[in-house]
Amino acid sequence: MQYKTQPFLANIAAGVFGGTIFGLYLFMKMVRYGSIHGCWGFVDSIFETAGYESCGAFGTIIGVILGSIIGVIISIKINIKRNYIRFAGWLLLSTIILPFTYGTMMFWPLSNENALLLFAVTLLFVFFSLVSSFAVISMAFVLRRFDRRRTKA
Repeated sequence: MQYKTQPFLANIAAGVFGGTIFGLYLFMKMVRYGSIHGCWGFVDSIFETAGYESCGAFGTIIGVILGSIIGVIISIKINIKRNYIRFAGWLLLSTIILPFTYGTMMFWPLSNENALLLFAVTLLFVFFSLVSSFAVISMAFVLRRFDRRRTKA
């Protein structure tokens, strides 16, 4: 089964966008929850830390995975007739700019250390989202192929 390159890149970009935005959002929400209420026991035992640290890591993982799944599903459901490259470019550009803008507003007067740390964290979330987007799209291909084999038999 041959898959066109341009829709594939658009799906990857949508997964990266969704994973980065959801990952950062759930990271911040879970850090806040963990600092106020403490985290759940099973999460603390998984990450071997307590409170906001384990909740932040848990929120990051769940946010990146769910965001990538939601981003890929939405990009597949949206019927884009052409301009896949432009769609992917805008998504990737906003993947970098939106978190960086939010972080700049949060940590305003930026020093050199804060700016480098903020940029490194944003790129780390983009990398994790890229990996999970590839995993989601690979699973979609495998499930689609498995479903076609099952219906033929």
